[in-house]
Amino acid sequence: MRALDWTRPEVRDHFLALAVELLEGSDLDGLELDWMRFGYHFPVGRELAGGAMLTEWLGEVRRHGNRAAQRLGHPVRLGVRVPSTPETARRLGLDGAAWAKAGLVDLVVPTPFWQTTEFDMPLDVWKRLLEGTGATLAGGLEVRYQSWRGGPAPLVTPEVAAGLATNVLAGGADAVYLFNYFLRGHFGDAWSVEAFDRTIGAMRELDRVAALPRRHGITFRDVRATGAATDDQLAATGTGLTFRVCTGPKPAGRAVEALVQVEGEAAPPALRVNGVDCGAGKPGEAGVFTWALPEQALADGYHVLELTAEKPVRVVRVEVGVS
Repeated sequence: MRALDWTRPEVRDHFLALAVELLEGSDLDGLELDWMRFGYHFPVGRELAGGAMLTEWLGEVRRHGNRAAQRLGHPVRLGVRVPSTPETARRLGLDGAAWAKAGLVDLVVPTPFWQTTEFDMPLDVWKRLLEGTGATLAGGLEVRYQSWRGGPAPLVTPEVAAGLATNVLAGGADAVYLFNYFLRGHFGDAWSVEAFDRTIGAMRELDRVAALPRRHGITFRDVRATGAATDDQLAATGTGLTFRVCTGPKPAGRAVEALVQVEGEAAPPALRVNGVDCGAGKPGEAGVFTWALPEQALADGYHVLELTAEKPVRVVRVEVGVS
Protein backbone atom coordinates (compact mmCIF):
# COMPACT_ATOMS: atom_id res chain seq x y z
CA MET A 1 0.00 0.00 0.00
CA ARG A 2 1.46 3.31 -1.03
CA ALA A 3 0.63 6.97 -0.57
CA LEU A 4 0.77 9.89 -2.98
CA ASP A 5 4.14 10.53 -4.64
CA TRP A 6 5.78 13.26 -2.57
CA THR A 7 8.47 13.86 -5.18
CA ARG A 8 5.73 15.67 -7.14
CA PRO A 9 5.62 19.39 -6.28
CA GLU A 10 1.84 19.53 -6.50
CA VAL A 11 1.58 16.95 -3.70
CA ARG A 12 3.94 18.89 -1.45
CA ASP A 13 2.21 22.17 -2.27
CA HIS A 14 -1.22 20.72 -1.49
CA PHE A 15 -0.25 19.45 1.95
CA LEU A 16 1.79 22.53 2.78
CA ALA A 17 -1.29 24.63 2.10
CA LEU A 18 -3.31 22.36 4.40
CA ALA A 19 -0.71 22.64 7.17
CA VAL A 20 -0.53 26.43 6.80
CA GLU A 21 -4.33 26.67 6.95
CA LEU A 22 -4.32 24.80 10.27
CA LEU A 23 -1.39 26.73 11.72
CA GLU A 24 -2.67 30.17 10.71
CA GLY A 25 -6.34 29.61 11.39
CA SER A 26 -6.36 27.71 14.68
CA ASP A 27 -5.20 28.05 18.26
CA LEU A 28 -3.41 24.73 18.53
CA ASP A 29 -0.68 23.30 20.74
CA GLY A 30 0.86 21.22 17.98
CA LEU A 31 0.51 19.47 14.66
CA GLU A 32 1.11 15.77 14.06
CA LEU A 33 2.35 14.55 10.68
CA ASP A 34 1.60 10.85 10.41
CA TRP A 35 4.01 9.39 7.86
CA MET A 36 2.83 5.89 8.73
CA ARG A 37 -0.52 6.35 6.95
CA PHE A 38 0.96 5.10 4.68
CA GLY A 39 4.71 4.62 4.96
CA TYR A 40 5.67 4.56 1.28
CA HIS A 41 5.70 8.11 -0.09
CA PHE A 42 8.28 7.93 -2.89
CA PRO A 43 8.93 5.82 -6.00
CA VAL A 44 10.95 2.65 -5.41
CA GLY A 45 14.66 3.45 -5.41
CA ARG A 46 14.03 7.19 -5.08
CA GLU A 47 13.40 7.26 -1.34
CA LEU A 48 16.60 9.05 -0.28
CA ALA A 49 16.16 11.80 -2.86
CA GLY A 50 12.52 12.05 -1.86
CA GLY A 51 13.53 12.29 1.77
CA ALA A 52 15.68 15.33 1.00
CA MET A 53 12.64 17.01 -0.57
CA LEU A 54 10.54 16.06 2.44
CA THR A 55 13.09 17.53 4.85
CA GLU A 56 12.94 20.83 2.95
CA TRP A 57 9.12 20.67 3.09
CA LEU A 58 9.23 20.07 6.85
CA GLY A 59 11.40 23.15 7.19
CA GLU A 60 8.59 25.19 5.64
CA VAL A 61 6.06 23.71 8.04
CA ARG A 62 8.42 24.43 10.96
CA ARG A 63 8.72 28.07 9.93
CA HIS A 64 4.94 28.45 9.76
CA GLY A 65 4.69 26.73 13.14
CA ASN A 66 7.16 29.20 14.65
CA ARG A 67 5.14 32.10 13.27
CA ALA A 68 1.99 30.58 14.75
CA ALA A 69 3.74 30.31 18.13
CA GLN A 70 4.63 34.00 18.00
CA ARG A 71 1.05 34.89 17.13
CA LEU A 72 -0.47 32.69 19.85
CA GLY A 73 2.06 33.38 22.58
CA HIS A 74 2.78 29.71 23.32
CA PRO A 75 4.77 26.91 21.68
CA VAL A 76 3.32 25.12 18.66
CA ARG A 77 5.03 21.77 18.50
CA LEU A 78 5.49 19.47 15.53
CA GLY A 79 5.26 15.68 15.87
CA VAL A 80 5.97 12.86 13.42
CA ARG A 81 5.22 9.14 13.32
CA VAL A 82 7.92 7.16 11.51
CA PRO A 83 8.90 3.48 11.00
CA SER A 84 10.03 1.57 14.06
CA THR A 85 13.76 1.34 13.25
CA PRO A 86 16.02 4.30 12.40
CA GLU A 87 17.46 2.54 9.35
CA THR A 88 14.06 1.70 7.87
CA ALA A 89 12.94 5.28 8.51
CA ARG A 90 16.03 6.64 6.74
CA ARG A 91 15.73 4.25 3.82
CA LEU A 92 12.12 5.28 3.26
CA GLY A 93 12.96 8.99 3.33
CA LEU A 94 11.38 9.42 6.78
CA ASP A 95 14.50 10.19 8.79
CA GLY A 96 13.00 11.25 12.10
CA ALA A 97 16.41 11.37 13.79
CA ALA A 98 17.80 13.78 11.18
CA TRP A 99 14.67 15.93 11.46
CA ALA A 100 15.10 16.17 15.22
CA LYS A 101 18.78 17.06 14.90
CA ALA A 102 17.86 19.83 12.46
CA GLY A 103 15.37 21.22 14.98
CA LEU A 104 12.39 20.54 12.73
CA VAL A 105 10.35 18.30 15.06
CA ASP A 106 9.56 18.16 18.77
CA LEU A 107 8.09 14.64 19.01
CA VAL A 108 9.30 11.48 17.26
CA VAL A 109 7.13 8.35 17.45
CA PRO A 110 8.76 5.18 16.06
CA THR A 111 5.92 2.76 15.46
CA PRO A 112 4.71 -0.23 13.45
CA PHE A 113 2.13 0.31 10.70
CA TRP A 114 -1.04 -1.67 11.50
CA GLN A 115 -0.63 -5.39 10.85
CA THR A 116 0.88 -5.99 14.27
CA THR A 117 2.31 -4.22 17.25
CA GLU A 118 6.03 -4.65 18.03
CA PHE A 119 7.60 -5.81 21.28
CA ASP A 120 11.21 -5.11 20.34
CA MET A 121 11.59 -1.68 18.74
CA PRO A 122 15.19 -0.36 19.09
CA LEU A 123 14.18 2.58 21.25
CA ASP A 124 17.58 2.63 22.96
CA VAL A 125 19.10 3.40 19.56
CA TRP A 126 16.50 6.09 18.87
CA LYS A 127 17.25 7.60 22.30
CA ARG A 128 20.95 7.91 21.49
CA LEU A 129 20.20 9.42 18.08
CA LEU A 130 17.90 12.04 19.61
CA GLU A 131 20.26 12.94 22.45
CA GLY A 132 20.73 16.69 22.69
CA THR A 133 17.90 17.54 20.31
CA GLY A 134 15.27 18.24 22.96
CA ALA A 135 12.77 16.10 21.04
CA THR A 136 10.46 13.80 22.97
CA LEU A 137 10.68 10.09 22.08
CA ALA A 138 7.50 8.03 22.29
CA GLY A 139 7.11 4.36 21.37
CA GLY A 140 4.01 3.58 19.31
CA LEU A 141 1.65 0.72 20.24
CA GLU A 142 -0.80 -0.79 17.77
CA VAL A 143 -3.85 -2.86 18.72
CA ARG A 144 -3.27 -5.98 16.58
CA TYR A 145 -0.99 -8.74 17.87
CA GLN A 146 0.17 -10.95 14.99
CA SER A 147 3.05 -13.33 15.70
CA TRP A 148 3.86 -14.15 12.09
CA ARG A 149 2.95 -12.90 8.63
CA GLY A 150 -0.33 -14.45 7.59
CA GLY A 151 -1.09 -15.75 11.06
CA PRO A 152 -4.04 -14.91 13.30
CA ALA A 153 -4.15 -11.33 14.56
CA PRO A 154 -6.16 -10.98 17.78
CA LEU A 155 -6.41 -7.62 19.49
CA VAL A 156 -4.03 -7.03 22.37
CA THR A 157 -5.17 -7.97 25.86
CA PRO A 158 -4.50 -5.78 28.92
CA GLU A 159 -1.59 -8.10 29.78
CA VAL A 160 -0.07 -7.78 26.30
CA ALA A 161 -0.56 -4.00 26.34
CA ALA A 162 1.21 -3.84 29.70
CA GLY A 163 4.09 -5.88 28.29
CA LEU A 164 4.37 -3.63 25.26
CA ALA A 165 4.36 -0.44 27.33
CA THR A 166 6.90 -1.91 29.73
CA ASN A 167 9.25 -2.62 26.84
CA VAL A 168 8.77 0.90 25.43
CA LEU A 169 9.62 2.65 28.68
CA ALA A 170 12.40 0.22 29.63
CA GLY A 171 13.89 0.81 26.18
CA GLY A 172 14.38 4.49 26.97
CA ALA A 173 11.31 6.18 25.50
CA ASP A 174 9.91 9.22 27.28
CA ALA A 175 6.31 8.17 26.72
CA VAL A 176 3.97 5.54 25.33
CA TYR A 177 1.95 6.49 22.24
CA LEU A 178 -1.34 4.63 21.73
CA PHE A 179 -2.97 4.18 18.32
CA ASN A 180 -6.63 3.09 18.20
CA TYR A 181 -6.79 2.18 21.90
CA PHE A 182 -10.51 2.91 22.22
CA LEU A 183 -12.42 1.05 24.92
CA ARG A 184 -15.72 1.03 23.05
CA GLY A 185 -14.20 1.07 19.60
CA HIS A 186 -11.63 -1.52 18.62
CA PHE A 187 -11.77 -3.43 21.90
CA GLY A 188 -15.56 -3.74 22.11
CA ASP A 189 -16.30 -5.72 25.27
CA ALA A 190 -12.91 -7.46 25.40
CA TRP A 191 -11.57 -5.05 28.06
CA SER A 192 -13.45 -4.06 31.19
CA VAL A 193 -13.55 -0.39 32.14
CA GLU A 194 -11.47 -1.17 35.21
CA ALA A 195 -8.81 -3.03 33.21
CA PHE A 196 -8.68 -0.22 30.65
CA ASP A 197 -8.26 2.52 33.25
CA ARG A 198 -5.72 0.53 35.26
CA THR A 199 -3.60 -0.46 32.25
CA ILE A 200 -3.60 2.86 30.40
CA GLY A 201 -3.09 4.85 33.62
CA ALA A 202 -0.07 2.75 34.59
CA MET A 203 1.66 3.51 31.28
CA ARG A 204 2.77 6.88 32.64
CA GLU A 205 5.55 5.24 34.67
CA LEU A 206 7.75 2.20 34.09
CA ASP A 207 7.53 0.91 37.67
CA ARG A 208 3.72 1.06 37.63
CA VAL A 209 3.16 -0.68 34.32
CA ALA A 210 5.90 -3.27 34.89
CA ALA A 211 4.19 -4.24 38.16
CA LEU A 212 1.00 -5.26 36.32
CA PRO A 213 0.43 -8.77 34.96
CA ARG A 214 2.16 -8.59 31.59
CA ARG A 215 2.92 -10.72 28.56
CA HIS A 216 5.79 -10.34 26.11
CA GLY A 217 5.72 -11.99 22.71
CA ILE A 218 7.39 -12.12 19.33
CA THR A 219 6.01 -10.32 16.28
CA PHE A 220 7.54 -8.94 13.07
CA ARG A 221 8.23 -5.55 11.50
CA ASP A 222 5.39 -4.75 9.12
CA VAL A 223 7.16 -1.84 7.37
CA ARG A 224 10.48 -2.29 5.61
CA ALA A 225 12.26 -0.55 2.79
CA THR A 226 11.50 -2.25 -0.50
CA GLY A 227 13.94 -5.12 -1.02
CA ALA A 228 15.26 -5.10 2.55
CA ALA A 229 15.74 -8.53 4.11
CA THR A 230 13.44 -9.64 6.93
CA ASP A 231 14.53 -10.92 10.32
CA ASP A 232 11.24 -12.60 11.25
CA GLN A 233 11.59 -15.12 14.09
CA LEU A 234 8.22 -16.77 13.40
CA ALA A 235 6.93 -19.03 12.02
CA ALA A 236 9.93 -21.36 12.53
CA THR A 237 10.34 -25.08 11.83
CA GLY A 238 12.94 -27.51 13.18
CA THR A 239 14.03 -29.75 16.03
CA GLY A 240 16.33 -27.17 17.62
CA LEU A 241 15.02 -23.61 17.62
CA THR A 242 16.12 -20.48 19.48
CA PHE A 243 13.99 -17.42 20.17
CA ARG A 244 14.79 -14.07 21.76
CA VAL A 245 11.95 -12.31 23.61
CA CYS A 246 12.19 -8.69 24.76
CA THR A 247 10.83 -8.72 28.33
CA GLY A 248 11.76 -5.45 30.06
CA PRO A 249 12.89 -5.34 33.71
CA LYS A 250 13.79 -8.62 35.39
CA PRO A 251 10.58 -9.99 36.98
CA ALA A 252 12.31 -11.07 40.19
CA GLY A 253 10.12 -12.67 42.84
CA ARG A 254 7.17 -13.16 40.49
CA ALA A 255 5.68 -16.23 38.84
CA VAL A 256 6.89 -16.34 35.23
CA GLU A 257 5.94 -18.77 32.48
CA ALA A 258 7.19 -19.44 28.98
CA LEU A 259 4.66 -20.37 26.30
CA VAL A 260 5.30 -21.99 22.94
CA GLN A 261 2.57 -22.89 20.46
CA VAL A 262 3.17 -25.40 17.66
CA GLU A 263 1.00 -26.45 14.74
CA GLY A 264 -0.35 -29.98 14.85
CA GLU A 265 0.40 -32.72 17.36
CA ALA A 266 3.80 -32.98 18.96
CA ALA A 267 5.45 -34.60 21.94
CA PRO A 268 6.27 -32.13 24.72
CA PRO A 269 9.49 -30.35 23.69
CA ALA A 270 12.26 -29.47 26.13
CA LEU A 271 13.25 -25.89 26.90
CA ARG A 272 16.26 -24.01 28.17
CA VAL A 273 15.78 -20.36 29.16
CA ASN A 274 18.89 -18.18 29.45
CA GLY A 275 20.90 -21.39 29.66
CA VAL A 276 18.79 -22.90 32.47
CA ASP A 277 17.16 -26.29 31.84
CA CYS A 278 13.39 -26.02 32.33
CA GLY A 279 12.47 -29.58 31.33
CA ALA A 280 9.58 -30.73 29.15
CA GLY A 281 6.63 -28.47 28.48
CA LYS A 282 3.20 -28.90 30.03
CA PRO A 283 0.77 -29.59 27.16
CA GLY A 284 -2.42 -27.57 26.73
CA GLU A 285 -4.99 -26.93 24.02
CA ALA A 286 -4.25 -25.94 20.40
CA GLY A 287 -0.62 -27.10 20.50
CA VAL A 288 0.32 -24.86 23.42
CA PHE A 289 3.10 -25.90 25.83
CA THR A 290 4.02 -23.97 28.96
CA TRP A 291 6.87 -23.96 31.45
CA ALA A 292 7.11 -22.39 34.90
CA LEU A 293 10.45 -20.60 34.89
CA PRO A 294 12.74 -20.93 37.90
CA GLU A 295 14.14 -17.78 39.49
CA GLN A 296 17.65 -18.52 38.23
CA ALA A 297 16.40 -18.42 34.62
CA LEU A 298 15.11 -14.85 34.87
CA ALA A 299 17.07 -11.96 33.38
CA ASP A 300 16.83 -8.26 32.64
CA GLY A 301 15.94 -7.08 29.14
CA TYR A 302 15.60 -10.33 27.19
CA HIS A 303 14.88 -14.01 27.67
CA VAL A 304 16.47 -16.45 25.23
CA LEU A 305 14.43 -19.63 24.74
CA GLU A 306 16.11 -22.73 23.28
CA LEU A 307 13.56 -25.35 22.23
CA THR A 308 14.42 -28.97 21.50
CA ALA A 309 11.90 -31.38 19.93
CA GLU A 310 12.08 -35.06 19.03
CA LYS A 311 10.71 -34.38 15.54
CA PRO A 312 10.51 -31.14 13.51
CA VAL A 313 7.83 -28.78 14.84
CA ARG A 314 6.46 -25.56 13.38
CA VAL A 315 6.36 -22.88 16.08
CA VAL A 316 3.83 -20.09 15.57
CA ARG A 317 3.76 -18.28 18.94
CA VAL A 318 6.29 -17.63 21.70
CA GLU A 319 5.59 -15.65 24.87
CA VAL A 320 6.92 -14.93 28.32
CA GLY A 321 4.19 -14.13 30.85
CA VAL A 322 4.67 -12.41 34.21
CA SER A 323 1.94 -12.85 36.80
